[in-house]
Amino acid sequence: VIASSRVLSSDAAWHTGVTSSLVSILKLVTGTEEKDRLVAAEYTPLVAPAIEVLTAVAKTGRKGQQLASAAAVPLVSLLRSPLPAKEASSSAAQSSLSTASTEEEELASYTILLCAVRALAALCKSLTETQLLVRDAGGVPAVVELLEREPPLSAFAAACLAALAADKENCDAIYEAQGLGRLIKLLHEPSPLVAAEAAHALKAVAFRSVVDRDTIRDEGGVPALVALLTKGLHSKGGSDEHAEPAMWAAGALRHMAYTNVANSDAIREAGGIAPLLALIRKRLADDDASHAKTHEETV
Repeated sequence: VIASSRVLSSDAAWHTGVTSSLVSILKLVTGTEEKDRLVAAEYTPLVAPAIEVLTAVAKTGRKGQQLASAAAVPLVSLLRSPLPAKEASSSAAQSSLSTASTEEEELASYTILLCAVRALAALCKSLTETQLLVRDAGGVPAVVELLEREPPLSAFAAACLAALAADKENCDAIYEAQGLGRLIKLLHEPSPLVAAEAAHALKAVAFRSVVDRDTIRDEGGVPALVALLTKGLHSKGGSDEHAEPAMWAAGALRHMAYTNVANSDAIREAGGIAPLLALIRKRLADDDASHAKTHEETV
């Protein structure tokens, strides 16, 4: 609580000290030494709060990202292997844990995964050095695996891949981990948040990787993106939950069509031209209405 209240402080020395301490906790619980693993369970309750504070530090800007970048590799370790559960003191105590205790452990594990992937997304955004650290630590396949989990974990995993995809080699790693097909599958999810982040990730990959533009098409990405775009036509003034997914889908289609005749043909064949034009008209109309309202308020 104290850390959370001061994490946005401009005190650089305080930032450095707290960040170092929190990273040390993550390194301890993900250590490979037997002595580290034995005490890791004792520190498990501190992991999620520590990650949340590191995420807040990373979101303060580039300096914050650099300060918290030492957490990248331990965070990947958390994604790749679960923390050990705290052992019961006796067989009787162990039997008394029952289903409720198991559910609590599963919730704690899920929360740590959720916090870890959110933190990686914040650390990797526009920071090439950390993107490389995460890839070298095996982070891309680990994040891709989380696309199969329930929302909102799948959505944050897709957002993390969008940040990682700023690097071309990371795009290759996403392809090799079969991430493109999984992202395309998420475009059909009923959750607008999941669909939006999946389209966001595909847009990022299509922007950086010419080869993957063809792969996205071959795996059925074009009709899925067009369908997501079409949903956006029903949005009301940008407040509708389908508006954001539609804009990311439009961005992905834009990059896929760039100097790619086959993709342009696929977009046309999927009926994508009409909703693209309709979305442009809608945005122009929304802008005109916003400008008119602003003018009325100033007169």
